[in-house]
Amino acid sequence: MIIKSKVLNLDKLETLLISKWNDFLDNRKLLNFVKGISVNHHGNNCRVQNVKLSRFKPQHNGFLIWIEFSISITSNLTDCPKIINMTTEAFLELSGDLIHIKSI
Repeated sequence: MIIKSKVLNLDKLETLLISKWNDFLDNRKLLNFVKGISVNHHGNNCRVQNVKLSRFKPQHNGFLIWIEFSISITSNLTDCPKIINMTTEAFLELSGDLIHIKSI
């Protein structure tokens, strides 16, 4: 006979993962991932700032994550950079690969 009981609180797990992501994700690689998304959306004249994770939802074979960040875009027409806030949805596979889904 197999005994089965749900013992994992997924909401608390997500809260823990969001608060400790700096301890287990490679910050440099995550920043490069975000920079690539920024360049695709806004060109080379942008600088990424304030990267944080706001969602870390367990899924089958990985995690759905939301990466929030700001980008500063400089223009030749003005001295003041334009600040844009973005959120990227990505899937973090258990292998460690991060796959971009969409950005808003």
